[in-house]
Amino acid sequence: MDLVAIGHVTFDETPSGVRPGGSAYYVALAARRLGLEVGLLTSGAPDFPSDVIPAGITVATVSSPRTTRYRVGEAGGSRTLTLLSRAEDIEIQHLPEGWKSAPLAVLCPVVGEVDPALVSVFDDASLAVLPQGWMRTRGKDGVMGPQPWEDADDVLPLTQLLVLSEEDVPGSEETAVKWFDQVPLGAITRARRGATLYVTLEPCSHQGQTPPCVDAIVEAGIARVVSAMVDPNPEVSGAGHWRLAEQGVVVEVGFGAEAAARAHAGHISRIRHGRPHVMLKLAVSADG
Repeated sequence: MDLVAIGHVTFDETPSGVRPGGSAYYVALAARRLGLEVGLLTSGAPDFPSDVIPAGITVATVSSPRTTRYRVGEAGGSRTLTLLSRAEDIEIQHLPEGWKSAPLAVLCPVVGEVDPALVSVFDDASLAVLPQGWMRTRGKDGVMGPQPWEDADDVLPLTQLLVLSEEDVPGSEETAVKWFDQVPLGAITRARRGATLYVTLEPCSHQGQTPPCVDAIVEAGIARVVSAMVDPNPEVSGAGHWRLAEQGVVVEVGFGAEAAARAHAGHISRIRHGRPHVMLKLAVSADG
C-alpha cells in the first residue's frame, strides 16, 4: 500500500446531477492515476455504487445506514453546501492493521467524521491533512457554516502537508499562515485560479534522487508560491525562485524567515559550515 486516504465518499447533488464527491475520493483517484497502490477508508451505506471506485483502489468501509449526501448550490458567487444525510464516524479501530505501514496518508474529513487521533497511528508515514470537514458545522436546515478547528494544535505537529480552501479562510489568511508556520508545506486552493503554496525553504531546481520540485509545482498549476527563505545550497541558491517566476508563478520570499531558519538549522549548518547543528541538554545536580 503506497497511500491511504481517509474520509467520507459522498453523494453530491449538483445542478447537473448527482455525482460522487469528497476529498478522500478525489485524493484516491489522483493517487491511482499516478500509479500508486491506494487504500480508501470511508463509511457509507450499501446503496453507494461500487463501480465509481476505479480498479486498483482497495476500499475499507465502515458500515452505516446512510451515506453522506450534500446539496451543492451557489449564493452570492460562493458555493453553498447543505448536509442531507451523514454516514458514521471513522475511528482508529477502523483502520486495517496492514495499512498503518503506508508511506503516505491523507486525512480528508468532510463533515467532522475523521477521528483526529488517526494522525498518530501510522508507523512512519508522511501525513497530509485537508481539514475542511473539521472547520465546518451543520446549521439551520442543514446549511454548512464555519467553525473553529479545535484540534489544530494536536494535529499539526504530526503533519507534513496542510491543504486549505480559500472558502475556509475568507477575507484573511492570518490564521492559515499561523498554521503553515507549524508544517513543512502548506497550500490554499483557489478553484479555477489555482492555488497558493507556502514553503519554509526554496523549492529545489536540480535533479537529485527525485526530479526538481519546481517542475512539479509548475505542472500542478500553482499560481503563487510564498517561500520563507532562499536555500543556501549552491545547487539551488535562488535558482528555484527564478525558475518559478520565469514560468509565470508569482513568488514572494521572506515571509516567516526567522521561524524557517530555526526549522532548517541543521541543513543551513551543514551547507554553510560543513558540520551538523547540535543542541546539548545537560541534567546536573545542584552541587555540580
